[in-house]
Amino acid sequence: LAYKHEVERLFRLGRLSIVFCTGTLAMGIHMPARAVVVVGSNVHLTTSQFQQLRGRAGRRGYESQGSVVFFGLTRTRIQRLMTGSLPHLYGHMPLTSTMVLRLMIMLKQSPGKLEQESIIRLLNAPFFCMGKEYLIEQVKHHFRFSLEYLIRQGLMDYDGTPLGFAGLATHLFYTEPSNFVLVLLLQKGILHEIAQNEEQLVLLLCHLFQHLPSSKEKTRLPKPPQSFIDAVAQYNTELISLYNGYLSSCARFIVKSRHVRHAT
Repeated sequence: LAYKHEVERLFRLGRLSIVFCTGTLAMGIHMPARAVVVVGSNVHLTTSQFQQLRGRAGRRGYESQGSVVFFGLTRTRIQRLMTGSLPHLYGHMPLTSTMVLRLMIMLKQSPGKLEQESIIRLLNAPFFCMGKEYLIEQVKHHFRFSLEYLIRQGLMDYDGTPLGFAGLATHLFYTEPSNFVLVLLLQKGILHEIAQNEEQLVLLLCHLFQHLPSSKEKTRLPKPPQSFIDAVAQYNTELISLYNGYLSSCARFIVKSRHVRHAT
């Protein structure tokens, strides 16, 4: 995050003439330019992201318009990006354990006041609690549960410092909870043992990241290695125990809060 801020500062000062970047740099920063060049296409380039990229073209006070250049995209793809409808915004973004880990990594990499205030605002007024203020306290309890979970998984210490495979887990955030199971297999050395057999390794990865629903019309995956089954079963048992403790704590807090409100 500090690196992005420094790139933004140097670009606005004119010290950087050209910046090569992914779509990440186009989000949440102020970097107006004369022109934006979109090179190539992938599944992550959506109409919403394109609008963010296009918004960087044109410097207010310097030019009356900006330029957007497409390179390596088909005409059909360009038309879809330019004319596609933008998604409606709903409060459906969950506070996951992976998100908590990403927040802690960001805080440790850039332990500034700005980052601390950003995290506090996210927890105090999360987007998914708009109109449902009663959920804010539950979000805080879930944040505490996620911290305890990450510590027990060896991904963070009690000081909030990320450990071990924390970076890998956050990189695979879109696969949760499979990302945490993969980390577990790496920590226990099970993945290394299974990797000696390429077919077994591919089968395991399919079970983790490409699970097919049970159906007579679709091919079912063969049974995974027994060591994988045992590790996942133990993981589920420990996780359910931890989650039950979280639910009990959250329930006690809710009951206590209701008694206080009735008393007042």
